[in-house]
Amino acid sequence: MRSKNVLTGSVATGLLSLVTILYGLLIPKAVVLTYGSEINGLTTSINQFISYFSLLEAGLAGSAIFAMYKPLAVQDYGEINGILAASKKYYDKISLIYALGVCAFSLVFACFFAPDGMGFLSTVLICLAVGSTGVLEFATMSKYRVLLTAAQKTDVVSFAAILGVLLRIVLSYALVWIRASIVLVMLLPGCMVLVRSAILSVYVKKNFPLVRYDVRPNNSQLKQRGDVLLMQVLGSVHQAFPTVAMTLFGISFAEISVYTVYTSITAGIKSLLNVFLNGSIYSTFGEVIAKKDYATLKRAAGEFEVGAYWLISVIFACLSILYMPFINIYTAQMADANYTCPELAFMLTLNAYLYVIKNPLASMIQAAGHYQKTRWRTVTQAVIAVVVGTALAKPLGVTGIMIGMICSNLYRTVDIVIYVPKNIILTTSWASLRRMFSSVVSVVLAFSSFHLLFDVAALNYLQWLIWAVVAGVWSVMISTGITLLVSKKEFRSLLVRVKALAGKLIRRK
Repeated sequence: MRSKNVLTGSVATGLLSLVTILYGLLIPKAVVLTYGSEINGLTTSINQFISYFSLLEAGLAGSAIFAMYKPLAVQDYGEINGILAASKKYYDKISLIYALGVCAFSLVFACFFAPDGMGFLSTVLICLAVGSTGVLEFATMSKYRVLLTAAQKTDVVSFAAILGVLLRIVLSYALVWIRASIVLVMLLPGCMVLVRSAILSVYVKKNFPLVRYDVRPNNSQLKQRGDVLLMQVLGSVHQAFPTVAMTLFGISFAEISVYTVYTSITAGIKSLLNVFLNGSIYSTFGEVIAKKDYATLKRAAGEFEVGAYWLISVIFACLSILYMPFINIYTAQMADANYTCPELAFMLTLNAYLYVIKNPLASMIQAAGHYQKTRWRTVTQAVIAVVVGTALAKPLGVTGIMIGMICSNLYRTVDIVIYVPKNIILTTSWASLRRMFSSVVSVVLAFSSFHLLFDVAALNYLQWLIWAVVAGVWSVMISTGITLLVSKKEFRSLLVRVKALAGKLIRRK
């Protein structure tokens, strides 16, 4: 049952990532073509500022989910309901504070950053529309998401979200097509939260009939909130800081729109890779670590690293080859800003690569529960991003902010390579460094050799898809060759394991 839950959850999360990428490609382009790059940059900036209000949750979901594992396993609904009641109570308070924060932010933002041609009231209304999503999510949906996640029903949460995103695409296109107010377009996500909440509410009532939220709250089970807080702060820094810094340092909303278009590609890549690289890794390695079976851990971690770095190499080799050709086609009709920025594409690719390359080892930190032990390292990473990005934002603009993000991820990658082998896997860092280096070589070799042999000239999406197939085959060949050269034993062992797992799945069917 656990394997089935992991598989269905991973599939659902992967589909959600694909649908979210689709939304990120379709709707911003429609907004730019209808309302202009300035409006797209404005709404993106507001979104990123307001995303910081989600830190009000401060690890609540993580601590509640962790606290419910044991009572769910033994069906102790007295304990379950007490935790859920406490979570609901906190979420009700959070939603109220969130709403007040959004109102205050809307007034301040409209006073200082309202663009030319847009009045104070219109800017305030856009801020309120964007902020309504978080308010409604905390007030209506979070209590169900906590329960379903702890019960390993993440597929239900993901499928409800998929339906919400698909409805957003359809309704957003309809509103943009009739040139409705941008306020209504920005209000849609909040409406979709209500749809998702209704779906989860019906599911919980049907499948968890003994669950109640109106019992006496058990607040004692939510004391671990602080252990997850720094992880959330770091996540928010990486997601929102560049856009927030651009706004504060006076970079135009049109330039922010350009950044948003480019980063939607790398954000989608990171989201998809997260599905493949995480999946059931935390629980699987966590069990091995708990048993202190370090021989198995070393072998399994080595195979996982080799497979993960092979996949990362293939994906980023393709990204480096196909990024600008896709952008050129995608932005062909966007004439109100300069969307041809190969330097930005390079920096975003490098930043995303450094962010992803550490994930195979970073997953061990979560599997071993070393959150508290790595707190200061997490803080250092966030500080580097903010300090370096802020220092360079004024003289270098977007380039300076991206340098800060790259330095931040580079520090964390080096730190994790040193920390995880020594403190969790109980081995040296050389094996991981060798595998990482082989990934770097694979990407650079695939990119450079492809451009020496071919001239990628795509005038439409069909031509781009043909080039994507060619680049994919080329990247697989290069990455496989380098991996076999550097990690032949682990790669072959991994292929045997994958083949055996595929055979089991086929026989079950």
